[in-house]
Amino acid sequence: MLVGAAFVLLALMAVGVSLGSERLSLTEVWDGLTNPAHTSERVIVWDLRLPRVILAVLVGANLAVAGALLQGVTRNPLADPHLLGISAGSGVVGALLLVRGVDIGLEAKVALSILGGLAGGAFIYAMAWRGGVSPTRLTLAGVAVSFLLISITTAILASSRLFAQQSLNFVGGSLFARGWDDLSAVWPYTVVGLLLALGGAASLNIMALGEDAAAELGVRTGWVRAIAVVLAVVLSGAAVSVAGLMGFVGLIIPHVARALVGQDYRYVLVASALLGAILLVGSDTLARNILGETELPAGVVTAGVGAPFFLYLLRHVR
Repeated sequence: MLVGAAFVLLALMAVGVSLGSERLSLTEVWDGLTNPAHTSERVIVWDLRLPRVILAVLVGANLAVAGALLQGVTRNPLADPHLLGISAGSGVVGALLLVRGVDIGLEAKVALSILGGLAGGAFIYAMAWRGGVSPTRLTLAGVAVSFLLISITTAILASSRLFAQQSLNFVGGSLFARGWDDLSAVWPYTVVGLLLALGGAASLNIMALGEDAAAELGVRTGWVRAIAVVLAVVLSGAAVSVAGLMGFVGLIIPHVARALVGQDYRYVLVASALLGAILLVGSDTLARNILGETELPAGVVTAGVGAPFFLYLLRHVR
């Protein structure tokens, strides 16, 4: 199943590079990748589309794995970075940087976005703390803080002189005009975050047995939950810094992953990364091409898929 998902991802990446305002055949795509001459195909493939497609892979994987981590430690099927307010903390920082037009470098921007997410996550944790943190209180605190921070983000953008398109891209989630510099700033957080998440897969499997059973088996549930939330913040914060508030990826993908590979988090996390990448590459490709010259935010497409699934969960999950 995982190998098949990897092949689907590679095929979608090839389609994503070939489709755009100027469509290229797969032969032209290959020529643009391998021919060092400064041809139009080389510019389109290497400078414009390839970094954006790879960045979509990283952002999709980040958000999906973050959602899987949060659903695992909260045991809440509706948990994801967007709904629990973690992405919103990064969103406030991103909106401030966007409005102020501060040129601090992409690496610093990603780091500040993650710090914003950590601050939001810490606030959520503090609000949920009552001699400990239960999954229910953590979820309720996250939803409340999410509404608060998103309203602050909206107010920041509305009070500025930004073009409506820039604000829409940030709030809706978009990879418009992203390139190699953005990719180089994000990939270290993705690699480290995914590796650490996989390293904690055994603890997540035990946490799935319940608080009491996990504690009897020697798992320090509070520490596992805190570390998982921090990893989710790092992954989602890096994604928000380049893609804005991209919703529903972290909500729907872990459910699809568990349906395909079972409940073992050693496989769920890998499947979530692959399927999240597939969803976002496909959504970004569709958003770039569905209206011809006008580009939709990719988050509009992910929301179009995620919202009906969210309603399905509300109807069928106990």
